Amino acid sequence: MQMAHGPIEYRVSNIVKLVVLINDKQWLGFCEIAHDSDAQRTSDKICERLSSVLPRFAFEIDIKVLLLGKVISRHKVKPHKHDPTQKCYGGDITRKIKLLSKQSQKLKGMKRTSEIHLPREIYCRYMSSIEID
Repeated sequence: MQMAHGPIEYRVSNIVKLVVLINDKQWLGFCEIAHDSDAQRTSDKICERLSSVLPRFAFEIDIKVLLLGKVISRHKVKPHKHDPTQKCYGGDITRKIKLLSKQSQKLKGMKRTSEIHLPREIYCRYMSSIEID
């Protein structure tokens, strides 16, 4: 008994491209194609997988999935916790306020000028986390 493998027929379907933005920069390696009716669920899965795979930086990372130019799914990767007042015990409260304000200004500047470089291992871990339905 022989079995033949191959396409039987072609069918028209509504498929869409899901574009992934990490800190408002497009990453083609994470973009996917999905059926129109399944786009929301697929975009949520993309955000969950990316948030579990991406390392934590000193600033917050925004993950967005776009469908036809509109954000349909969004997730934020929380930054490392750093307490600049850890070494200040007692004393004047204005010193602590000054350290906290300097840190917030520094983090805002880092987020504005940040370039995220993802190593190849991130792509490998992302691809290995994909479940085949």
